[in-house]
Amino acid sequence: MKHLKTLALAAVAVGALVALIGVGTASASVLCSTTTTPCNSKWPKGTVLSYSLVKGTTEKFATTPGESFDTCSESTDEGAVVVEGTETESEEESTTSLTFSGCTFVTKTVQACPFRVDSIAKSDNGTVTVAGNGCDLTINTVLFGSCTFGAPAGTDVGTLTATTVNRTDAIRDINAVLNITPGEPVGCPKSIKWTAEFTLTKPANTDLYVEPN
Repeated sequence: MKHLKTLALAAVAVGALVALIGVGTASASVLCSTTTTPCNSKWPKGTVLSYSLVKGTTEKFATTPGESFDTCSESTDEGAVVVEGTETESEEESTTSLTFSGCTFVTKTVQACPFRVDSIAKSDNGTVTVAGNGCDLTINTVLFGSCTFGAPAGTDVGTLTATTVNRTDAIRDINAVLNITPGEPVGCPKSIKWTAEFTLTKPANTDLYVEPN
């Protein structure tokens, strides 16, 4: 019986490992001005990318049960290509930033939120994940004080959709759950869901595709 139980546990472990491997749909990638594979028009190192909220949309932070916690009418995200063809915000670059304005409460980043983009198989799009030392932002509520939420490196936060025939700018959709930092006020939610839709504003009039490296 003990032997059978050991085999059963081993089977479960193997099944879980296979499931995890199956989840991996992204791969190393480059940002490219064309859809050629391999890419022959990589975005050069140092290129600054700026995103702004899609016109007419808002950035939302809600408790995981779905109650509105904070809403911002304006937001910008600016980063730089730190490895040729790969988009990520450099922690060493003081020019990189993620800003919020027109919010219900004062909202700001505690530390820069660097992002990495990896290509999605059989498409020109990419997954967006947190890089560097992670992403932390604080929402200064009137009632509870400041609540700080964060996501560690490797957290999947959304999708970068490439330029299309009917849309001239790439779109970055944010759809992520941020967890409360230990030690924050008791009244703060344990986690919040962050949703936003950004459009690439700089470089202007430039096609962007996420291609395998």
